[in-house]
Amino acid sequence: MSAAPLALAALAAALSPFLAHSASAAQRGPPLLHLSRPEPRWISSANSPPARIGNSVSISPDDAWLYVTGDDGGLTKLDPRNGDVVGGYSPPDPGAGGEGVEWVTYCESGVEFHMDGEGGESFLVYWAFSLPSQSGMEVVSRVVAIRHDPEVEDVEVLW
Repeated sequence: MSAAPLALAALAAALSPFLAHSASAAQRGPPLLHLSRPEPRWISSANSPPARIGNSVSISPDDAWLYVTGDDGGLTKLDPRNGDVVGGYSPPDPGAGGEGVEWVTYCESGVEFHMDGEGGESFLVYWAFSLPSQSGMEVVSRVVAIRHDPEVEDVEVLW
């Protein structure tokens, strides 16, 4: 017998315990499930520019509403069952600096929820900041609190 078949036979003999173990482990393990490709339930567009790093799409803990933060500091509220936009909020300009000062508002924040039990007030908070058009002025940042009510589509700003 030549050297090549002997080397292959030696390799096969050396690997046979590992191959046998792998085959028996595969037979003992759970069967593989081949799931079909997921199909979208709906496709919607939030009333915000493209998202930035840190923006989020968050479903409320009670599954009532879907909240999306946008690059422009806005918050869009959607119905998670069908993707319909039901409300939104855009922070107003800070108004500081007088005439001629323009503000650009951004958001790089997700949404955090505070869910109060029965009879309590549930709300969400997110962070936005505004940059002035004139140098030497300070950036204005704020935390926005929005009432979360599973029964109400309107967006009510608390602070």
